[in-house]
Amino acid sequence: MEEQQANRVALSDTLTDDVVAYRSLSTLAVLGAVTAVLSCAALVTPYLSLAPLVAAVLSAAGLHSVRSSPESRTGEGLAAAGLALSLAVLVAVTVRDRYAQSLNVTAAEAVAGEFLDRIARGDTAGAFELTLDLPSRQPTPEAARDKYAADEAAAERLGEFVADDTIQRLLADARAKEFDPQAVGRTRIDRSGPGQIGGLWTYRLPATSAGPATGLMLKVERPAKTGAGLAAWRVSQVDFARPAD
Repeated sequence: MEEQQANRVALSDTLTDDVVAYRSLSTLAVLGAVTAVLSCAALVTPYLSLAPLVAAVLSAAGLHSVRSSPESRTGEGLAAAGLALSLAVLVAVTVRDRYAQSLNVTAAEAVAGEFLDRIARGDTAGAFELTLDLPSRQPTPEAARDKYAADEAAAERLGEFVADDTIQRLLADARAKEFDPQAVGRTRIDRSGPGQIGGLWTYRLPATSAGPATGLMLKVERPAKTGAGLAAWRVSQVDFARPAD
C-alpha cells in the first residue's frame, strides 16, 4: 500500500514538472520565419518588395518576445533564422532595385537626348519614330523615310506630330541654330500607367528669336515587362513646362 502511494506521489511530481517545463512556440517567431521564406519571391517580382521588411519586423518581434519570456515561450532559433533570411533578402532587393533604377535612368536619358538631337537636325521622321512603341517602328532611318513617303496614313500621323505647337517651336529654334536645351532635372523612374514605367525629364530652353525662355518636359516610358534596354523606351509626351529660372 505504501509502495503504491509512493508511486502515485512520484508520478504526480513528474507530471507537475512536465507541465511547468512546457513552453509554447512563439506565434510571432513562426509568422516571421514563414514570411521570410515567402519573401524570397521578392527577388523575382517587384510586387513583393515590402515582404522582406514585414518578415524582418515579425521575426524581430518574435525574437524579442521569446527572450523577454524564456520561461514560457520558445522559438528563439526560428525567429533568429527568419530575421537573418529576411534581412538578406531585403539587402538583395535593395541592391537589385538600385541597379535597375540606374539602368533605366541611363536608357531613358539616352532616348530623351536622342529625340532632342533628331529635332536639332531637323529629322522629324526620326524624332517621331521615337514616340512610337517598338513594334511600330521601322528598323532603319531609311526605312522610316520610305514608309512616310509611301504610306499616306503614316505621313498624316507624322504631319500631326510636326504641326504640334511645341514641336514647331523646337524646330524653329533648330532652324535658327538656337536650339540649346539644358537639362535641369528628372524624376525617379517609376510606374507611370497601367503596365508602364517611366519618368519626366525637364530642360530649360533659353530665349530665342522664336520665343521667350521656357521649360521643356519630356515624358519617357517603356512597357514594365520589357528590359531596360534603349529600344523599349519611347518619348510619350513633349510639352512646355513652367518657365525655368
